[in-house]
Formats: sequence, C-alpha cells, structure tokens
Amino acid sequence: MLSLIVTYSKYIDATLKDEKPGWYYLGRFVFNGRKSDGRITINVPGIAKDTPLLLYSDANTDWSAVWKSRKDCKKVSSSKYATKIITKDSQVLVIEKTPAPSFWYLAIANCDKKVNTKGQIHLEDLEWNEPSLSYNTEFDFSEQDEIEVTTAFTLLFGALFMQQLYNFFMKMRPGRHMFVHLVTISTGLQCIGYVVRLIWCTQYAQTGKGYAWQCISNLLVITADVLMVLIALFIGQGYLISYPQIQHKAVTWSLFGVTAGLAFSMAIYCIVVRDDPVYAYNLETIPGILYNISRMACAAFFTYTILTNRMKETYRERKALYLVLFIIYLCVLAGPFVSFCFAFIYPRWFRETNVLLMTRMLDFVAVVVIVYLTNPDSIADNFRVQGIVTVSEPKMGGLKQGENSEDSVEIKLPDFPAKDEKQY
Repeated sequence: MLSLIVTYSKYIDATLKDEKPGWYYLGRFVFNGRKSDGRITINVPGIAKDTPLLLYSDANTDWSAVWKSRKDCKKVSSSKYATKIITKDSQVLVIEKTPAPSFWYLAIANCDKKVNTKGQIHLEDLEWNEPSLSYNTEFDFSEQDEIEVTTAFTLLFGALFMQQLYNFFMKMRPGRHMFVHLVTISTGLQCIGYVVRLIWCTQYAQTGKGYAWQCISNLLVITADVLMVLIALFIGQGYLISYPQIQHKAVTWSLFGVTAGLAFSMAIYCIVVRDDPVYAYNLETIPGILYNISRMACAAFFTYTILTNRMKETYRERKALYLVLFIIYLCVLAGPFVSFCFAFIYPRWFRETNVLLMTRMLDFVAVVVIVYLTNPDSIADNFRVQGIVTVSEPKMGGLKQGENSEDSVEIKLPDFPAKDEKQY
C-alpha cells in the first residue's frame, strides 16, 4: 500500500531589531501530536543563552498565566513556564507525541539587554498514511480543511450569484424590487469574498504569503453578512411584504448600525492582531463577543416583529411565508452565537472550523431561500407592495395586466413588444 504524506507547516518571522529588554511573542502553531512527526527548524542568528527562543505547549503549560505575566520577563522565561528553552541559533527540534492536538506558542526574550534577532522559524507537521496528498504546506492542524471548505463555498455562492445575475439582468424589468437589489449585492459580495479567499488559500499554501488577500476577503464576507442582517430586519417588519413603510425606523437603523460597526471592528482587530495569543478565533475576541450580543439583539427584535406581523396578517399564504422566513432568518441571526456557545465543548484547535461550517451553511441556506422568493416567477406572489404586480403571459402588442391582491398597488403598464419571458 502506498504511503502518502500530508505536510502542515508555517514560517514565523523572528526578526527583532534593537527592541528594549523584555519578552516578545512571535506566533503560534497547532501540531497534531497523535499521529504526526512534528519538527521545528530554527535559523535565527541572535538567539543565545541570554536571548533564548521560548516554546510553550498548552498541553503542559498554562498559557493564559504566561500571557497575563508577560511583563515579568524573568518569570515567564523560566523553565517553570516554558516547555522548551532554545539557546542555539540553528537547530532542528523534534516535537514529541501528545495525546491530542495542541497549540505551541513561540517567544523570544532578553530580560537585561536589547533584543536583536533576524531570521525565520519553520514549523512542520508530517502525517503519514493519509488517504490523499494535500498542498496544505502553509497551514497548521487547526486549519486542515481551510482550502476544501473555501473551495466548496466558492462554488456554492458562485452558482447562486450567477443565477441571481441571470434573473437580475435577463428576466426582470428595469423597475426591480428593492429586495432584489439587496439580495444581488449580498450574494455578489459573498461570492467575490470567497473567490478572493480561495486566491489567498492557494497563494498561502504555496508561498506562505498573501495576507492582504485574506484581509480583503474577510471584509467582503463581513459586508455581505451585515447586509443579510439588514434584509432580516426588513423582513421581520413586513417591509414591502405587508407594509409599504418600515415600522420601527429608529430601532432598525440603530441595531443595524451597531451590528455593522462591531462586525467591522472585529475584522479590523483580526487584521491588526495576527496569530492571536489569547483567543482561538475571531468570535472569542472582545469585539467578537460584542458582535454576537448585537446579533442576538437583532434576533430578538426580528422574532418580536415577524411573529407580531404574522398574527396580524389575514392572508394564509403570507402567514406561511412569514413562518418560513422566521425559521430561516432566526437561525441566521442567532447562528454565530449558538455555534460560539456550542464550540466550547470542542477543543480550542477545532472551534474555528466548527463555527465556520455551521454559520456559513446557515448563510447559504438563507441566501438560497431569499433568492428563490425574489426570483421573477415568485416575487409577485411574495412581495406585493409598491408596484409589484402579477402579470400573465404576454400577448402581441403588449402585456396583459393580471389581477392584483387587495393590498397591492395597481399600476398601468405601457405596451411592450412581445417577448418569450414574463416581464417584471
């Protein structure tokens, strides 16, 4: 049987120039530990007995205590806290097996003199007897499915966006419904965001570079998420479904503004803080927790408004529509918070993958539903306010106007030449 190898690896820059005496965090890496061979290749001139490279494994070190005491250089540099202390500037270190995958944190310290080092540290995790080869040469074990997940969502959101573009430009009349514009923009941002992320994954897997692509991708996807929150708040109030106006403008725009601000604050935090020494992934950060709270406030407001409007609604079809939208968009709004809480039953190295899969699948299902409801064959039945009318098959010389529901706005349509498609 052919023995195949999968390599997870990462390069961490260890260049420090004339830094004042102290302890300096460099980065982190997750080793599988159970069925892999871990190696750390060190080539950093400047490392010496008085300027050691310090390795901390959360398998046998309380990393949170180290981080809290990082200002006490001598304390956190001692063998009581450090798993390994490296004093040679060039060597290969073999990582012993551990019962479970573990985070390894790297730091350089000189408690008495200025710190001057230059070079890179290469961390590798080699897994044998895997079923297939992988090109994850620049990811650690916690990011093992990054490329596969990104590829899947790129294809899924790409297909949705192509369908939405076809509906938008080929099958709808120029006076398109406002929801169609919002859905098209949100779906497009999701698609482009994942395409950019796939570019980053490919470049990073081969070269270890491309951080700017990752930042751009995160900003695009977060913008799409924020637009989906706005769509949910509109839907909850029956805007352009049962009512021509937003019922609670101040609350709606306040919730949207706070959620958007916290979402972008979380994105900026993750851009500035690379290899976060404290939190496993973005939703565990302070901006991430506040963002989750804001989304739960949106979910509570959405639940109140949509159930209230469903009780007031007299049309049976719209009651059913409200119920479907309530189930889907409540899951979308509350999904990040629920997955965040659920993730605590998992080890830290698996939390980001778990949350990514849960939240993105909910987003995808929500986009599928709203794209279906706003497609040219369904939008007149679901969104009947502000000029959305039902029309029958076109006849020669113009369109025959169909019957409107009691609460729809009757509009006189001009004559159009005959076409094969319905006009909206």
